[in-house]
Amino acid sequence: MSDNNDTYDKSVRIIRFSGKATEWCIWSLKFLAYASVKGYKSILNGTEILMGKDAFAAIDRSTDDGRELVEKQIRIQKKNIEAYNSLVLSLDDEVSLGAVETA
Repeated sequence: MSDNNDTYDKSVRIIRFSGKATEWCIWSLKFLAYASVKGYKSILNGTEILMGKDAFAAIDRSTDDGRELVEKQIRIQKKNIEAYNSLVLSLDDEVSLGAVETA
């Protein structure tokens, strides 16, 4: 019997980027399309923004609005993690990986 990690490993699709400037336009278009399908394009284009730790900690969780905001931020955080992982997995060259790592 397989666990969730086995299922996840089999379902990950990676759109490779070699780091060559000539491939950027096509790769970025495909990556954004993939991000749209996976539900995290809004993270990449800045439509949804993850709060800082201090702002997140300051949310009043005693109200319905506060609890909804916490839930929304948790969803955004999960999307952000998935977007980051997809980006890192897609990079094949050390320069691009270094740029992402230091960003």
